[in-house]
Amino acid sequence: MQFSSRHVWTKEAFLKEIKDFLPNIILADYSLPQFDGISALTIAKEECPDVPFIFVSGIIGEESLIEVIKSGATDFVFKQRLSRLAISVPRALRETEERAERKRAEEALAWELSVNTAIAELSSALLAEQSFSIDNISHLVLEHARRLTKSVFGYVGYIDPGTGYMVSPTLTREIWDKCNVKDKGIVFKKFNGLWGWVLNNRKPLMTNTPSDDPRSSGIPAGHLPIHRFLSAPALIGERLIGQITLANSERDYTDHDLQSITRLASLYAIALQRKRMEEKLWYLSTHDGLTGLYNRTYFEEEMTRLERGRQFPISILMVDVNGLKAVNDSQGHEAGDELLRRTAQVLLISVRVEDMVARIGGDEFAVLLTGTDVSAAEKAVERVIKNLKAHNIKYNGPPLSLSLGVATGEKGNLLAKVLKEADKNMYQDKLLRYKARKNNH
Repeated sequence: MQFSSRHVWTKEAFLKEIKDFLPNIILADYSLPQFDGISALTIAKEECPDVPFIFVSGIIGEESLIEVIKSGATDFVFKQRLSRLAISVPRALRETEERAERKRAEEALAWELSVNTAIAELSSALLAEQSFSIDNISHLVLEHARRLTKSVFGYVGYIDPGTGYMVSPTLTREIWDKCNVKDKGIVFKKFNGLWGWVLNNRKPLMTNTPSDDPRSSGIPAGHLPIHRFLSAPALIGERLIGQITLANSERDYTDHDLQSITRLASLYAIALQRKRMEEKLWYLSTHDGLTGLYNRTYFEEEMTRLERGRQFPISILMVDVNGLKAVNDSQGHEAGDELLRRTAQVLLISVRVEDMVARIGGDEFAVLLTGTDVSAAEKAVERVIKNLKAHNIKYNGPPLSLSLGVATGEKGNLLAKVLKEADKNMYQDKLLRYKARKNNH
């Protein structure tokens, strides 16, 4: 067994050596000319508690020997029996390594447990909460990621499927309040620097000296300084879904941190894909495929919900596309479909954002107007007529003709009856239009 040794005689020299040159083992005399072994042991327990400490001294009293044992020395070897060092030193080093190995195993087990607990909690929350939005999911993942890695800052973001941009809903006031920048957006069109490298290369990245990393583009003026950096892409196969990025942990990031974030990023990708699939299925089940408006099923569900609410009076506008069958027969269904899409456009620009427009039949549309009395409902009809005329002037094609009927319900009225009344009024309007057209001919 080969050793290199350092000799010190004072407290100051001892402190310097154990900080500059972390020893594998410390041998100390009980009494030193300018220092004493018990004081050295006390310092060693504070500065390097896992390093074995063996006293080597001449004959000392029983009380001193008890003091040595109580102070936590690894062993005591009398100078008269120095040959025992050949046994004591290897044993102390072996026991220290065994303790270190147990500690590493315990830390690995604790880490595995913490990660598994975080993933289990996250999975349970994501599976249980059908109402979780993608933004909610992103915030929840960031909360767990920061806790696992003891990171001060971070964000979780996703790739917008339509634009390919990075959207980071978790870039909250906590970060931006400390940034002296004008543009505090959460959408990033270009992927630069360390976080951009992660996205462009679809690989995780960890560095505790980001300023020295050649992949860094530096810290933009006004932004928070980054002392440590950790990031992992959220992938489904090779497809980029999003990213988890963390910074400025309380201590250096480790391989355990990198593994933790990589696993969380995989879960985040799965959660996003699942949520998007749910949203797609919900959209398909509640919307009309041709016009993009709500369908009859969802319209009726909304009527039932509104009947229990406080948004009365509620008016319903019924709309019928005149001459749709004739257009389908003479010009084909594509021309008829275009009439339906044009109707949707006219209705959407004629009502408020909070009003619900639906296609409830082949050529029939309905609009739910919440908090709308008779007078306001009539004004809504006037807006439709006005916008329809403007549309026909601008549109280079056959004019669009609509029949309209409206009815209003007060608190306690069944909206199904209001819908029926609006439908009746719409057919009266249709009949009047038919008679007027017949008389003109």
